[in-house]
Amino acid sequence: MNNRRQKYKNTAKRFPNHAATIELVIDRIGGKGDGISNDPSSNKSNSVNRNQSYFIPGTLPGEHIITRPIFKTSEGVFGQLLEITKTSIERVSAPCIYFGICGGCSLQHWNTASYQEWKIDRIKNAIKTITSPNTVFTKLITSQAQTRRRADLSIRRFETKSVLGFHERDSHRIVDIQSCDLLDPEIINLSNALRPISHLFISIGESSRISINKLDNGLDVLIYLQSEPSLEGLEAFNKLAHAHNLSRISMKVSSATDIIPVIERKTPEIEFSGVKISPPPGAFLQATEVGTQSITEAVLLGVAGAKTILELFSGCGTLTIPLHHQGTIHAVEGDPLAADALKKGAMKAALDRKISVEIRDLLKNPIPADELSKYDAIIFDPPRSGAKKQVEEIVKNGPTKVVAVSCNPNTFARDSKILVDAGYELKRITPIDQFLWSPHVELVAEFYREK
Repeated sequence: MNNRRQKYKNTAKRFPNHAATIELVIDRIGGKGDGISNDPSSNKSNSVNRNQSYFIPGTLPGEHIITRPIFKTSEGVFGQLLEITKTSIERVSAPCIYFGICGGCSLQHWNTASYQEWKIDRIKNAIKTITSPNTVFTKLITSQAQTRRRADLSIRRFETKSVLGFHERDSHRIVDIQSCDLLDPEIINLSNALRPISHLFISIGESSRISINKLDNGLDVLIYLQSEPSLEGLEAFNKLAHAHNLSRISMKVSSATDIIPVIERKTPEIEFSGVKISPPPGAFLQATEVGTQSITEAVLLGVAGAKTILELFSGCGTLTIPLHHQGTIHAVEGDPLAADALKKGAMKAALDRKISVEIRDLLKNPIPADELSKYDAIIFDPPRSGAKKQVEEIVKNGPTKVVAVSCNPNTFARDSKILVDAGYELKRITPIDQFLWSPHVELVAEFYREK
């Protein structure tokens, strides 16, 4: 279910299906990609509350539209687009046949220049109170269509068929996607091959999730199941792995705590700066090669000259490995499987003297201030919730250089304010768009403080 609908499922007020339509003028695009109207003064409808925000997917700034309200929350009224009576000159034809139904994209209808400017503005608006005249914004780096190498797909089996794809917006329903302008074609080809054999591992009425990573030597697949598949299902997986050059298939059965290997045709591998890492099933990896390269280059620039580096939320080594060319790295990661993959890769490449690895839940147990002074630079790349507790320790005794990687401008702004208030200056922002046509935007930020 969409996070917004999940959040408000018990408190949202639903409007009747015959609710009166409303005329609106769209003011701007919100953080979730919806068109927003806050000033309906030019409308003919008397039912419009001038103090109410209206969220209408699929609309653009300046458009005059007719909507029917669907539900109301503390945020505002969420409506369905019925008609555009005045179309924006920035509107373009969406390339995907599933646009407007599938929840994977929300901004395919916006021209490239305006869309990219909006993504940069998302960051600028979030941090406008903490930038300085010296803060440099680089050009937005954008990944291209059909280059997404990581996907989490949903599948549900019915009596006569199975559907596999992404969820509809604000719904449990799965859009049966047989093509995608975002994903690498190999991922789509695999998903289309999984659909006709799904009856061998999913019972009627059940849903499942499939996590796919495209690695350097084939696709790595993790399937979440309610129960173990039959022998026939395992045989089908084996045939699938060979037919589509998969490196590995694993499964996570709901009744079990561990991930179970199904077939491993070859050791799954992805290369970072010449070093091969074998990530665990379902590992978090950067979504595109361009994104990986751009984040890495920006981080290396930010810690230039540092000889001892602390890397927090390291994953399985996307940044750790390239950093070893510069100095010694202490990498800290909360996921034991990812940390183990990094440690084994470093040892195999004879880098264990330059790279040390620690398993630690940084959200609950941050590195304390008295352990930070021995580093020349700190890098942190937290989940969307940010790294507030860790940043509060950094400002007490952190080094001159701090580099942040973030996928959430709002939590980044919160954490950055802590740094700035403690004397760090935000020197450089590199915005990166790995999630094409979505509201998501990532960034690398460089902070500096005199000792």
